[in-house]
Amino acid sequence: MQKQLEILRKFFDKYFFIAFLGYFLFVAVFAITAKLTSEIKYLVKLDVIVQNLIIGLRTDSLTKALNIFTDLGDTKLMIFLTIAAVALLFLKKHYTYSIGIALSIGIAEIVSFVLKNAVNRHRPPEFINLVHESTASFPSGHTTAAISFYGFLIYFFYKNIKNKIWRNVLILICGIIILLAGFARIYLGAHWPSDVIASYILGGVWLWIIISIIKKINY
Repeated sequence: MQKQLEILRKFFDKYFFIAFLGYFLFVAVFAITAKLTSEIKYLVKLDVIVQNLIIGLRTDSLTKALNIFTDLGDTKLMIFLTIAAVALLFLKKHYTYSIGIALSIGIAEIVSFVLKNAVNRHRPPEFINLVHESTASFPSGHTTAAISFYGFLIYFFYKNIKNKIWRNVLILICGIIILLAGFARIYLGAHWPSDVIASYILGGVWLWIIISIIKKINY
């Protein structure tokens, strides 16, 4: 227990709170920018053009496949996978990674929820939707969750799996999930392309902060 408490103390030192404050300010600026730019006509037009190009790729088989990838970022599944990952990493005595993955996905989900309500952007029109959502469009919660969770796994696999083949296979799988989870949200008509791009940035920046803290503790 003493070791776990020491790791907690190292994790939540002043560097963490400074980084968290910096991220909070970044998110606030991001939200204001998103609110202001969501009504700029040429940006909206660009969103529509890209959306139509992606929707033009629709086929029955591709739709079935991408429904699987969008489900991999679903909130309920993310909660289950996060609890499982935290528990498994803790049991394997990877205490720093256990805390890291919980914070990576947990804070990302909270930020996504807050921004949805703050920006309150309309989703793409219903006639192009292959999935129906009741929340606001910006940002994409599925995409943010995907990069926060599977992105963290990429880092963990890279640092801890010694077998090069298995390491590369697992990293590739996680990378594909991250990319296709975002693409699927546009393809299915659930989000605008800019929602997904913003989500990669939001989730990616927070993931980078968490990984930086882990590096600081472990080395």
